[in-house]
Amino acid sequence: MKKLYLTSPDQSQPVPKYINLTELSACRSTNDYINENIDSLIESIPVLVSADIQTRGRGREGRKWIPVGEGGIYISYLFDIKNRESITFLSLAAATAVADAVYRTTGMKVQLKWPNDIELSGLKAGGILIENKIFKDNTLAVIGIGLNVNVREQQLKSKISKTATSLSMISGRKINIGELILRISEYLLYFKEKIEDKQYDHILERYLFYLKHKQGNELKFKSSGEKIKGTFLKINDKGGLVLKKENGEEEIFYSGEILRSV
Repeated sequence: MKKLYLTSPDQSQPVPKYINLTELSACRSTNDYINENIDSLIESIPVLVSADIQTRGRGREGRKWIPVGEGGIYISYLFDIKNRESITFLSLAAATAVADAVYRTTGMKVQLKWPNDIELSGLKAGGILIENKIFKDNTLAVIGIGLNVNVREQQLKSKISKTATSLSMISGRKINIGELILRISEYLLYFKEKIEDKQYDHILERYLFYLKHKQGNELKFKSSGEKIKGTFLKINDKGGLVLKKENGEEEIFYSGEILRSV
């Protein structure tokens, strides 16, 4: 394990000087690696695990992340969470960290699909999986991020070639993966410190800047197998999507999927 040294995006809210980095040539899943080695890794928090290839990545709600080989970012973070009330906001913070890091590194503006899918030109480029747990009386968060960076078109399997893309495919140039991982780490640690102090406003403002669906849009939404139509009102300070349903009732969702704008 080596140290990846960090600088803060904002000196008024410093981040830790470094994060402890474990680099793997390949693994089944970086989230799984952390979960399987948590006894030893917990002593080194904050921890970042990075793999060149991930063979059995996982997405939200049990979805599979279809492997595409080299050229992607496959990383997971292990953090301790002091403010348990903020834990639901981590999803938005992680998505915003990726979006800001991509913008700072490449000049490309990605779009976020609530809660944390990463899109370019309407196609999926990445996603985030957060697993929270109690371990030896500590509240921990494992934050997994997958992002297609220098993935070529021919690497995309036929079943996802029409719905997926990569940063290099859109920009037409090769992206420095190491620099992008560094920037993601800096923004994520920066946002984590803010939400631990319940400073949500700046993160939410940045998240809404990248969010694909805008307030007032009519959405078709799926939650727990049920399809719902309603008006997108806002994202609350816990990261929940507030939807005004067709019957006039407002409901807050912390999981689910936006299918499309109506």
